[in-house]
Amino acid sequence: MRNAYAIFAVLGLSSGLFAAARADTALHPPLAPTRDATVNYITQMKGKADSQKVTVSFSRNGDRMRSEPNDGSAAIILDRPAQLVTMVVTKPKIYMQFKPAGGLSSPFLLSLAMHFTPEGDDVVAGTPCHKWAIASDKGHGNACVTDDGIILSEDGVDADGQEGKLVAQKIDYAPIDPAIFQPPAGYEQIRGKMPLPHGNHAVGAAVTHP
Repeated sequence: MRNAYAIFAVLGLSSGLFAAARADTALHPPLAPTRDATVNYITQMKGKADSQKVTVSFSRNGDRMRSEPNDGSAAIILDRPAQLVTMVVTKPKIYMQFKPAGGLSSPFLLSLAMHFTPEGDDVVAGTPCHKWAIASDKGHGNACVTDDGIILSEDGVDADGQEGKLVAQKIDYAPIDPAIFQPPAGYEQIRGKMPLPHGNHAVGAAVTHP
């Protein structure tokens, strides 16, 4: 679990690496996916021997995102219009919902609050993308983003010097059932501290406000 906390702190989900970046609306990549997409990623924290395999599903309008480890032990669902986070654990069948005080932040979603500098083109997972340098008062990073708003690769360094990265391995543009962005039927909603499964590396498990 600590590996998940670390990499998402570096890439911006919990520490807000990019959330506090200075505004620059003159030039930027698509800020969110424009079509349904399911992407398999490998994430890696510098200094950690083990990498993590993660599946992320994006709704076609970029409003919702679901991320989960390949073992299916847990999931994080982000609802941007509602500014709502849903944390799901499969054993036991429970979920928790909350609204981060500082708003949602994710390494898989971009924002006009970031400062972007174009750095050419690349191909990741067999898909063309445009490379961008991203600057922030709390760190800096690089991302390669497709024309339809999918981040295919990203790396970042926070103010403390911690480094992390993610790279897409496969992209599927098949339609996605909207139900996956809702709490699963038959799961119990809990309040208070969320009990996470032992060894869980669910992406987004460290979702907090920036």
